[in-house]
Parts: sequence; structure tokens; C-alpha cells
Amino acid sequence: MNVKATIGSLHVVNALVWLSVLTLVAGILVCGIAGYLGLAQIMAPAWAALTVGGVLLLLAGLFFSLVWRAYFGKPKVAEQEPPPRQDTADQAMRPLLGDEVTHWVNQHRTEVAVVAITAGAVVASSPTLRNLLTKAAGPLLIREAMKKAKSLADD
Repeated sequence: MNVKATIGSLHVVNALVWLSVLTLVAGILVCGIAGYLGLAQIMAPAWAALTVGGVLLLLAGLFFSLVWRAYFGKPKVAEQEPPPRQDTADQAMRPLLGDEVTHWVNQHRTEVAVVAITAGAVVASSPTLRNLLTKAAGPLLIREAMKKAKSLADD
């Protein structure tokens, strides 16, 4: 299924959910009005309105407590964490860097992280270096982004 169809179906589902909520609220209001009109025949209109309003608030509180318990009341079963995605990172690095560099990076993760953070700080603090890197890497990044966008649109 492509991205456009997925987004379109999500819009339809969203519209149907809002329509059902609107219909539910309208139904509750009609029931409240009918209750008021029925009670107004046997008691003072102010007491009838107060009674109907109290019942509607009680129903809303009951609904809220049910929803609260459904989401927060029960302790969630601990889900197993997925295995680390080292394979996908290795698969992405191997064609670009080779097996030896990939193995070295896996053995020296701390040093690589420190160098990456330091390089990020230097690039962030130097507008000249940032502009140079942007001009040098711009065409490559644009080409790769277009390939990724096309592959997502084709899916």
C-alpha cells in the first residue's frame, strides 16, 4: 500500500470517528431533553433540569472512570524489548566503509561517539565550515533524499 492511500484511509477513519462522537453527543442531548420534558410534568422545571443535569454528569463521570481504568488502571504486561538493531546499522555501513572500518567502529564505540559529538559542536559553532559542508554534501543529500522519497511513494 502506498503512502497516499494510507493517509487517505486515515483521513476517512478520522472523519468516521468524529461523526460517531458527534452522533453520540447528539443522542445524549436528545435523551436529556426528553428526560427533562418528562420530569417537568411531575415536578418543578428547575428541579427537573437539575435532576437531568445531575444524571448526565453522573453518566459522564462513570464513562470517564471506565476510560481511565482501561488505560491507566491495569498494570501493563512487560513487553519484550526488540533485539538491538545492530545488523541494520552494520549493513548500512559496510558498503560505504568496508568490513575493517565497520569492525573498528564496533570495537571503539565510545571514541566514535566522542568524535561525532565534537565534530557536531565544531560544525555548529563555525558558520564557514557549516556552509562549506552544506555546499559539498548538498547534492549528495538531495539525491539520496529523492531516492528515499521515491521508494516510499512506490511502496
